[in-house]
Amino acid sequence: MNNASTPNAYLPIREVAKRTGVNPVTLRAWERRYGLIIPHRTPKGHRLYSDEQVNQIKRVLFWLDRGVSISHVKPLIEQADMPMENPEENNQDWTLLCSQMHTAIKTLNENRFVQAWNKAMSLYPVDTVNARLIYPLWQQLRQEWQGSGVNSSVEARFFNHCLKGYLYSRLHHNGRDQNFETVVLASLSDEPEDEISLLLEGAVASSLEYRVMLLYPTLNVTELPLILDRIPAGALLLHSHRRLASKTIEQELPRLRALYPDLPIGFSGDAVLIHQNALDAVGIHTQPESPQQLMRQLLGIGQPLTEAS
Repeated sequence: MNNASTPNAYLPIREVAKRTGVNPVTLRAWERRYGLIIPHRTPKGHRLYSDEQVNQIKRVLFWLDRGVSISHVKPLIEQADMPMENPEENNQDWTLLCSQMHTAIKTLNENRFVQAWNKAMSLYPVDTVNARLIYPLWQQLRQEWQGSGVNSSVEARFFNHCLKGYLYSRLHHNGRDQNFETVVLASLSDEPEDEISLLLEGAVASSLEYRVMLLYPTLNVTELPLILDRIPAGALLLHSHRRLASKTIEQELPRLRALYPDLPIGFSGDAVLIHQNALDAVGIHTQPESPQQLMRQLLGIGQPLTEAS
């Protein structure tokens, strides 16, 4: 292992996690299982990363965002002139994990479902797991359930039970540190899928060492100051799958923005596709093309995963 002779030139693992959005557990797993990003070590064994290694982590994220499995990333980041890979050829991890979770839902096997999810969470950033595993699985199941009667209803309820149980548990466990800054997630509609969507966003913030306050079901925008005036929030994410009332767009959101000019505010859900221009005009962040990156953008963590630097 490398020893760091000039510790001040390196970054500790928690600082690297803040800069890249990859939590320490995942960084250690990459190092241990795949020989990725081998850090320097202090005499006491603490991991230290150079600026170049931080850039390598960002290059790893670049490829993961394109669907490449973590087991195939190492040669891609080591050879800058290597041609672009076809993600479909290297996504065995996602195919296998999706199949395992799909089978678990069909057989109502919660332990198997959680085991597959835990494996994904140990190897990939949470937003990558959401984008490459959970959302595609959710979409596949919803298509299968259309018009399938009682059996589909049982599976849907079981899927919701597994998702919400797992996610609420993670938020509770990771939110016990009182020193963490709070991210407020608020639903402006009351569809059952709104709660799950916000929980998945909350899991991203939680993995980046933020406490999460989830406000569901429907909350009025006019009620938010009652919360934000009492809690020093680091960011606010609003969510809705429904068209917003004209009063919300024309009066309530502009007033909220004016009351908290320095607070990062984002909006997710299908309502973004309807109101994107109005939300942009007010100064509310949206990411309709890459919604899984919205939380990173709000928290100012890492870099947009659009180019391998």
